[in-house]
Amino acid sequence: MYRDTSTGELVIADYKTDDIATDADLADKVANYRSQGAVYRRALQAALGLPEPPRFELWFLSAGRVISLE
Repeated sequence: MYRDTSTGELVIADYKTDDIATDADLADKVANYRSQGAVYRRALQAALGLPEPPRFELWFLSAGRVISLE
């Protein structure tokens, strides 16, 4: 978790080491991890009493891509 210095919002960052060869691979991985992100967002919102769930980012290291999920 970190605070985005440009917006002040909390962000959950989850780095992934999956091998990503194509945009289709990336889309499949994002779809697979979306529910995990939803759980993390709800848990952090509840734990910290946030009015809105924080942003969730998937950091795909092998692809050099960050996908933000709201």
